[in-house]
Amino acid sequence: MFSPEEKFEEPVEVFYRRWSLLAEHVRASPSLNMYLGVINHPPAATTMLRETPGLTLRWCRQFPAEEQETSMPGTAGVFLFDKTACYPNVLHQAMAGVTTQEGEVIVATSDSDFSTKVMDEMIGMLRNPMEMDVLRRLTSRSKSFIFQFAPGDSPEMVHGSVSTNNEAMRKIFHGLD
Repeated sequence: MFSPEEKFEEPVEVFYRRWSLLAEHVRASPSLNMYLGVINHPPAATTMLRETPGLTLRWCRQFPAEEQETSMPGTAGVFLFDKTACYPNVLHQAMAGVTTQEGEVIVATSDSDFSTKVMDEMIGMLRNPMEMDVLRRLTSRSKSFIFQFAPGDSPEMVHGSVSTNNEAMRKIFHGLD
């Protein structure tokens, strides 16, 4: 069962420090992987993510598709963080390509089929933020930690919410372990 959603805002460096601790836990566990999901992402920023060493593209789709009417082109996709990479560096490089807007998520999960499961949902929601409830449903049978970005008014701060169904990952993220 997932914890209630916790909203927070914190300085960027604190966010990196927390995620680096969680990333090291993911890297040490053979059953865990960490993914970056983007929706409504500018094509140029997606190209930068594709070229980031330590990120592996799992799938990507540009829109608008023929059946969609929108004036702004964008991309939806899922990237896998490479477990052999130096996570703090990869995290910094990947976050430079992320706009930290609604619809961008980082998920640490033991679900080896996460990127396939989430693909259909993300394609169906190309112009809307991914709902935390959707991510919870998709990862409910695995150990998971979800961070969803929220828009903020200061580039020095990270805004978002977290939810987890794994107490160990929650403690690591909050510095309690």
